[in-house]
Amino acid sequence: MKMIDDYCIGNKLLLATSKRCGCFHCLQIFDPREITMWLDAEDTAICPFCSIDAVLPELDELPISVDFLTELHQEWFE
Repeated sequence: MKMIDDYCIGNKLLLATSKRCGCFHCLQIFDPREITMWLDAEDTAICPFCSIDAVLPELDELPISVDFLTELHQEWFE
């Protein structure tokens, strides 16, 4: 599996093909169409709930769940 950075930075194209995404800062799971703020020349998603760039697209190799997001949150933010 790629590093998490590969999915949460420069992720606009991946999010465009995902039906769901999740934020590993606030643990919200949501529709990527809810994203309205972007960084890095509008290429990196900002979470619409917490305004942090910790949004991951749901992909076959990256299934989004609260448990998975919680593990990442503990690793990155605690």
